[in-house]
Amino acid sequence: MNINKTIFITGSTDGIGKALALQLLQENHQVIFHGRNKERLNSVLKEIKEKTGKICLGYLADLSNFEDISLMCEKIQKEVNSIDVLIHNAGTYEKSLQFNKDGIEKTFAVNYISNVLINEKLFHYFNQNLEERKKNQKNLRIILVSSIAHQSGQFSLEYWFKPDTYNPYLAYANSKMAQIMYCYYISEYFKEFYITINTLHPGVIDTKILRDNFGMKGAPISEGTKTIYYLALSKEVENITGKYFINQKIEQSSPDTYNKEYQEKLYLKTKEVIQSYL
Repeated sequence: MNINKTIFITGSTDGIGKALALQLLQENHQVIFHGRNKERLNSVLKEIKEKTGKICLGYLADLSNFEDISLMCEKIQKEVNSIDVLIHNAGTYEKSLQFNKDGIEKTFAVNYISNVLINEKLFHYFNQNLEERKKNQKNLRIILVSSIAHQSGQFSLEYWFKPDTYNPYLAYANSKMAQIMYCYYISEYFKEFYITINTLHPGVIDTKILRDNFGMKGAPISEGTKTIYYLALSKEVENITGKYFINQKIEQSSPDTYNKEYQEKLYLKTKEVIQSYL
């Protein structure tokens, strides 16, 4: 039996995020929702109340907009006592080259930079109960939903942040590669604060991204939640950090993701981009 947790899931108004949220609520965990569309978010919160009888908090933010993310994080700090698990599930697949207000390619901004900005913005808030975590030998868990598509990624900081040509699949693959590199890089630092961070490939799942962009049907959504659920709650991974999982097992990611020089360059460049929003 799991002790009830407070779990924040980005991109929880449909697909894997919503299915996982419902499963967790049925097990009596507290779930904090996030969406980028106000009507959709309100509709899901209403549906959740009707299905489970629970009133959940929901936060609105366009994850390509760093100011939106910053404001969302500030609201969470005021309104939520603490978070036990943070699941970076939201993702996008942009068919054409688009830049956000800061001039960053949109797929990269949403799928990767938003993860780092949320973690950095909430870092001091996370550590308000650090002593309690130490005492109980329990870690706060951060989970990055990546993809096996990262294997097609090609390291190039300039191209990743501000490409001059565009290939939708490569942009998606690069953003997922960046997530994994960040996970490996930051995990050692997080360890001393009793925070674990892991990443995963959820499987080729029947999501909107898959149907709209790849024209194919994947495995049921229920399959896509399994490894995320495992990383969020299983005692087996209580002290495991900085790993990439497939089907609830640690797997190797692509060779370049382990390059420490690349990891550091990526992190420093990302910090530079988000600094004014921290």
